[in-house]
Amino acid sequence: KEAEVNWDPVDQTVLANEQVLPDGTAERSGAVVEKRKMPQWFARVTKYADELLEEEDKLDWPNKTKVMQRNWIGRSYGVNFKNKVKDMDIEFENFNSVPQSYHAETFTGIAADHELVPTLVKWLPNEKEVLDFCEKIKKKKAAGRFDVENDMEWVFTGRYVENFAGTGRDLPIWVASYILSDYGTGIVNCSVHDERDFAFAKKY
Repeated sequence: KEAEVNWDPVDQTVLANEQVLPDGTAERSGAVVEKRKMPQWFARVTKYADELLEEEDKLDWPNKTKVMQRNWIGRSYGVNFKNKVKDMDIEFENFNSVPQSYHAETFTGIAADHELVPTLVKWLPNEKEVLDFCEKIKKKKAAGRFDVENDMEWVFTGRYVENFAGTGRDLPIWVASYILSDYGTGIVNCSVHDERDFAFAKKY
């Protein structure tokens, strides 16, 4: 399937994260590294995740290894909410492991490298501001200089989730640096019960 890679436009090759310098350039050619989607091979390990979890107790492995395996698989139980973007013909889903907390959700966060971001901000006055912010975050992540726990940066898209979960409330959609595109759907409805989300909600 297609996935995003670091692309060197001069050497015409894919780079590992370690080959991208802190300023976002390639260590060999000096070119500005681009993010590009390319077809790649993937091992479908998720196909065997449930079987491994269910049979793990029968394995003669150290308990420490079993715990690491369970954490790595990271099974989550919850609900996928379907959301509509206000004034746009766009719907998306987001995962919630504590669905009963939806009344406490005050805004929606989307990953900086989520493919939906350019569509959300197209033709809006802040389109360039949002896309520049996303590029900055992507470069920091590619260079390995991003601390997901402490780097909290945000920019408002100018869009809203319409009538979220039938509550009558429209949730503002913010691009958030610490939200990961490969966790869940890359879009999170944020609740005051989460420490980082609460800090953000108070600030903005």
